Amino acid sequence: MRRAMQRVDETSAPSLGDFFITTAHSMAGLTVLALIVWRLKLRCEHPVIIGAGSVSPRWAQLARVWHWFLYVAIIAMVATGAAAYYLEWEFAVSLHGQGKWVLGTLVIGHMLASLVHGFIFKDRVLQGMVGKGEDADTMRGSGQSAD
Repeated sequence: MRRAMQRVDETSAPSLGDFFITTAHSMAGLTVLALIVWRLKLRCEHPVIIGAGSVSPRWAQLARVWHWFLYVAIIAMVATGAAAYYLEWEFAVSLHGQGKWVLGTLVIGHMLASLVHGFIFKDRVLQGMVGKGEDADTMRGSGQSAD
């Protein structure tokens, strides 16, 4: 993406491939933002119990904080990407480039935590995430917010 952006900046007429890459990337970012806003709306309207009571309050709080870091990192990536692409703010380019490592770390940590719950702890957390059976149903609608 960075090379495509540099080529777009350096030439008056970017190639079709560079135009497609940069446009698809920015549209994907806006789509992700719309999905995150929708997800937060649903989360506020339909709270979820973290771990359906199968994790300690301390781990549940850690999960809440981790999820909020994920939301903030995703929104920050979209904001810095938009500022870099549309406003051409150089500091936003740098923040967006560094943010990919932060977001990647948070996503990988989230994936690893879900696998630990599913295959090591063998509790109901992973089933609740994927919405399987009555485990998922018991995790919904109790009034305790996951985020």
